Amino acid sequence: MSEKMTMQRARAISEPGRYRAGDTLYLQVTKTGKGVCKSWVQRLMINGRSHDLGLGSFKLVNLTEARELAFENRKAARHGNDPLADRRKAKVPTFQEAAQAKYADLLPTWKSEGYAKAWIGRLEKYAMPAFGELPVDQITRSHVLGVLSPIWNKSHPTADALRRTIRIVFEWCEAHGYIETNFAGPAIDGALSKNPNRYKKKHREAVPYLEVAAAIEAIRATNSALQVRACIEFTILTAVRIKEGTGARWSEIDFNKRLWTIPAERMKESREHRQPLNDQAIEVLKTMLPLKDDSDLVFQSPQKGRGIIDDKTLNNVLTREGLSPATMHGFRASFSTWAQEQTNADKEVREVCLSHVSGNAVERAYARGEMLEKRARLMAQWGRFAVSDTSAKVVQLHG
Repeated sequence: MSEKMTMQRARAISEPGRYRAGDTLYLQVTKTGKGVCKSWVQRLMINGRSHDLGLGSFKLVNLTEARELAFENRKAARHGNDPLADRRKAKVPTFQEAAQAKYADLLPTWKSEGYAKAWIGRLEKYAMPAFGELPVDQITRSHVLGVLSPIWNKSHPTADALRRTIRIVFEWCEAHGYIETNFAGPAIDGALSKNPNRYKKKHREAVPYLEVAAAIEAIRATNSALQVRACIEFTILTAVRIKEGTGARWSEIDFNKRLWTIPAERMKESREHRQPLNDQAIEVLKTMLPLKDDSDLVFQSPQKGRGIIDDKTLNNVLTREGLSPATMHGFRASFSTWAQEQTNADKEVREVCLSHVSGNAVERAYARGEMLEKRARLMAQWGRFAVSDTSAKVVQLHG
């Protein structure tokens, strides 16, 4: 027999799941970017169908109140009333309101500000003008197809992303009992063709590895701010992602151990990553020491009050120097191709340098300790290669 729910037990529960708290009442526990989220959910039969009714957040509604609400709903259902319909009539949101609510839920879980802007931006551009002011229970499949069909084949990646975003908003509406059918889900599959020009992921352009040194020299010679030039060079020399480079902190740098420890919250895979620092990367850091301040940012934006340098600022430098369509992210591919073609480094070593996930958890834990010296040697080679001239490269490649 399951343990009886009490407020003390409810507070202690941290594992995601549903925990029985009374007749038809459950404590629902989920994990979010900020930790554990708890709420009361009632599983109730209404007109022969089972529904989930949200009864409020655990922070705002205590166990006694949740049981009282559940009791009132059960009593209403026994007398032929529909608590779900009554609730919908009272406070059914518009699509815009639902989208904003879901956006607020998801925002703390996203690491990329750009992704967050794109998520809400595509709704504002396509969905809001069409049905943003409509209550969600009045939106039909025709409304959804009306915004998807015109761009489904013409701009399939955009249409596909838009459909996913609308579906997520409708899932939120379903969970709160505002709608019965998700008209961005399987309900419209038959009306949308399989795009003949199926979108294929295009890799971001990379500078050929033989031209990396020339690219760094060109960047050094620009009239861009020191912080911007240094950030570009440091990011290339460490082969990290652009967000990891722009967000580098002095507190993460260990000059004695020649090691940069990037915390999990700043990594794409949410795992701490230790990157060995070559001589060239350390020299870049030393040029930034005179600008060190209380912000802890290594490459603080030259624009006062702006904090971290914007990604576009770095890519714009590449464009001005004629390196476009190459991107900052493409230099990771330059490193990868160079390491594969011009060194004897094992694939696992190359992949860990790029902070790619490979193998199972046990293998990764073992590799992390075993490969640090090997990665340090590879990154040292990369540093020498990336700042050497053409003649030095010829010696390194063929000597």
